[in-house]
Amino acid sequence: MNDEIIKTKKEELQNAVDNEKLNEISQDVGVVYSTIENDVVITLNKELNKQTKDLEKWKQYHLNPINQAKLKKQIDKIVSRGEKAASKVVEASRNIIGVYERSKASSNIEKGSLLVNTAMDNYNRSVAKIERLESSDALKESIYQQTKLGIEKGMNVVYKDGKTFRYKTYMEMAVRTNMANEVAAKQLKYGANAGIVFYLYNSMQDCAKDHQDYQGQYYYDARWESFDIKQDVKDKIAEYISSKNMMSVQEVEGAPIFLGTRPNCRHKKISVSIEQVLGTSADKLENELGISYGYFKKDKYIATSEHHKNERNIREYRDRMNQYKELAKQDPTNQNYKLEIVRNRKLIKKWEAKDLDLRKQNQWLKRDKRREYSKILVNDIGAKYNVKL
Repeated sequence: MNDEIIKTKKEELQNAVDNEKLNEISQDVGVVYSTIENDVVITLNKELNKQTKDLEKWKQYHLNPINQAKLKKQIDKIVSRGEKAASKVVEASRNIIGVYERSKASSNIEKGSLLVNTAMDNYNRSVAKIERLESSDALKESIYQQTKLGIEKGMNVVYKDGKTFRYKTYMEMAVRTNMANEVAAKQLKYGANAGIVFYLYNSMQDCAKDHQDYQGQYYYDARWESFDIKQDVKDKIAEYISSKNMMSVQEVEGAPIFLGTRPNCRHKKISVSIEQVLGTSADKLENELGISYGYFKKDKYIATSEHHKNERNIREYRDRMNQYKELAKQDPTNQNYKLEIVRNRKLIKKWEAKDLDLRKQNQWLKRDKRREYSKILVNDIGAKYNVKL
């Protein structure tokens, strides 16, 4: 195989699915969704923190349907505004990877109703627990316990498949998966226009166990019989597919395998000719093209991932501290909030020290304080994608 073909195939593999770019975009969107979740939690907690001086007045206020309707309207507004911001980033990403359709972007914001319903369910459960109290003395402690639960556990949403995820986590995964599927579909679309029947998926030594048997294999486009190919060639293709019991690209990229399309999967496919497939084994062609990769988790990758983890933890504990500060302003007599402010400030310093130590060991890592503040980071993300959030 000549060097020009090998170079072309390597470039095709490099451009097939830019996983790092997809991950970067989904993480950016995840920050926006995290902000939505935080805003909903603090709104619920500040509502629970109203009328805390008297138990009976607290019950009258929180069991009033009018006040509950006002709260739901407020949360609706927060979620709607936040999801519009997230969808702007998602849609702007189409210009970066050139494939993302508006239909997919808009489908993500439909899940906002689940967050609103979950928020109101959490609020009603908290009210029901506090309502059973018989003494005003226990009111502040009970409200503190309920607000702490919201701040530290976040909004866990149950989705259609019955699985429970943090809202932010689920939406980040959904964006990443939708984007990967769009990229894969576009590659097949262009391949079909060129009459490409077969594709080869590359291999990774540190591949996930459930993908090991599927990597480094040939797959065919399920629509190949509709392509403009001579009949004698079609007969050879059909015989080869049958003899190898070969799966289609659509099968391995879809459920339940999700090769190359699920979050964090780094597999990519390249187009290969009919002659290559019929005349060369997949592993031999993969070796000739040099597209079999070793272990991905090298030192720089590990250090960078650790650095981003530290940044996320610093943001997380700063967000928690700020929420407790808001509650302390609302009820300065509740000492629990003051203690939580001190506790979370210590946790921020702990993760800052951990990241400092990591940067000393890896001089090429640089601190970006803006990434340690959620609100600032959201503004930076808006500027990055040239959208107003």
